[in-house]
Amino acid sequence: LMANFDGQNLANTSWAFAKLAVTNTPLMEALSAASVLKIQAECQPQELANIAWSFAALLIIDEPLFDAMAKESVLKMENFDVQNLANTAWSYAAVVLRDQPLLDALSEAALAKISEYTLQELSNTAWACATLSEADVPLLAAIASKASATMHLELEKAISRSRAELRGDLEAAQLFFVNAGELAWSFNFMSQAGHPLLCEVSAACLDLGRAFDRNHPLWPPHPDVRPALGPAAWDAARPSIPWQLRGMCLVVKPPGWEVDTEGDSGILHLSGFLQVALQPSQRAVAFRPDFSFGFVHRLDTPSSGLILTGTSFEGYACLEMQMYTYEIVREYYVLGRGAALCSQLDVCQRIFDGRASAQVSEHGRPARSHIRCVASSRGGPCAEDAAASEEQYRPAQCTASREAFCQVAIQIFTGRRHQIRVHMQHSDIPSIADGRYGLNPTIFLRPSRVGRPRRRG
Repeated sequence: LMANFDGQNLANTSWAFAKLAVTNTPLMEALSAASVLKIQAECQPQELANIAWSFAALLIIDEPLFDAMAKESVLKMENFDVQNLANTAWSYAAVVLRDQPLLDALSEAALAKISEYTLQELSNTAWACATLSEADVPLLAAIASKASATMHLELEKAISRSRAELRGDLEAAQLFFVNAGELAWSFNFMSQAGHPLLCEVSAACLDLGRAFDRNHPLWPPHPDVRPALGPAAWDAARPSIPWQLRGMCLVVKPPGWEVDTEGDSGILHLSGFLQVALQPSQRAVAFRPDFSFGFVHRLDTPSSGLILTGTSFEGYACLEMQMYTYEIVREYYVLGRGAALCSQLDVCQRIFDGRASAQVSEHGRPARSHIRCVASSRGGPCAEDAAASEEQYRPAQCTASREAFCQVAIQIFTGRRHQIRVHMQHSDIPSIADGRYGLNPTIFLRPSRVGRPRRRG
């Protein structure tokens, strides 16, 4: 049947499987092969953008297909509408494929049509620039100007929808959070932390958080809240809440508890603890999986440490914005296998989040970590005093006998899945007793501190 598919059939079938998050390898290979053959004659801008989005959403890095679509997209660029432009930019960034002629054509077309962009399309385009490390100054300036002009109107719509009077209203309001956060992350990541747009974005997110606080009693209960913890849960080591501010708290997570931002794994879930431990007036976010139960970051289940948590929607918005803009420092102590010879190391290797595990890959998302060696079993502090940059660093510089161990403090500036373990493995000092990225099944990791960055003179 595939031979009879036209461009629209190919695009619609790809899109449907991507929306369902189903990867049927034989089907996607057949769709790819047919698309390459029919792109020139039968694929219009909408089909090109949809096929690119579908393969990117499923993280299928099919370079012959993406190369063919890039060439055809450049030829048909004048017929792309703003949604096609934004989706295409997002797709190539999601799989980190840099086709310079395509990127140049997308930038030129976006500048010409920037007045038509919605906040979501602006956000997707800025995110693509940051993810591909394309510091396109004219395009970023145009994105910031248009985002500033449209922010108030988009916020008013989101606040109105926060009452959830119609089906889909709440999801549309939450999308404002996502788009605003991606804008903030993109500009911050491209060294524009002082851009005036970030203040507008932060203020808008706090306004929407306050609207959620006012209106959440109108919402129906979320169907995916996990069952309450049974009595056996309290026989295990209990979490605690040593610190609270208005709208937020700090949770100490013991080993064996899951920071459950979604789904039900059957493990002791930290949201269940919050639903009992917090005062009734503070529990609304803890019953909302669509707001990650208030958690703004995660820790692996076997590890222990500190979790920043929103106890009001405004507090959650505040913490989320600080995470997007790197205003919160996360530093962890980790035991590594091998005695690192570098005293400090900046790791800027991209991380690709595969289905089973994550790995360093040129097709991954940007990831930054700073590793500081505290002690080594081979004679005390690490040998070198000068920091080693990632450009200078090679694993052989920091290798030692596998009988040796080191203790490191690692700061993560991004939050990719398993980032600490992947970057330590890449640095040839895998976290000790790590069955997935090291040699054994238990991880020795605990946060050293969570707080604001130290100011450097």
